[in-house]
Amino acid sequence: MHIMKRVISKESVNAESQAQRSLAFPNKLKDELTKAFVKYFKSRGVDEEDILDYTKIEVTRTQPNEVKAEVRSEYIVDFDDQLECSEYLDKVVSKYDKDAYFDAEDAGISVAYLRK
Repeated sequence: MHIMKRVISKESVNAESQAQRSLAFPNKLKDELTKAFVKYFKSRGVDEEDILDYTKIEVTRTQPNEVKAEVRSEYIVDFDDQLECSEYLDKVVSKYDKDAYFDAEDAGISVAYLRK
C-alpha cells in the first residue's frame, strides 16, 4: 500500500491565491455592472426580469493586467441611448481604472478595457 503525500510549497499556495484573485475581480466587476445596468433601465420603467433576459454582460481577463467588459443589450436602440448608458456605466469602471470608459463597438454593444 502506497500513501501519497502532497507537498504544498509557499510558491504553489501563492500561485493558487493569485489565480483566485485573478478570477475574483472580473466576477466582482460583472456583478457591479449588472446592478448598475439594471438600475439605469429600471429608472426608465423597464422591468428587471426583461432587462436581464435581453442583456448579456461579460467580463474577461484578456491579459494578466487587463480586463475587458462587454455589454450587449437589445434595450439600447439608438446611439443616444448607447452613449447615455455608457456614460452611466463609466462610473463603475472608472473606480478601478481612471482612464477606463465604455465605447460603442456596434449597435447595442459597448466595450471597456481596464488595467487591473
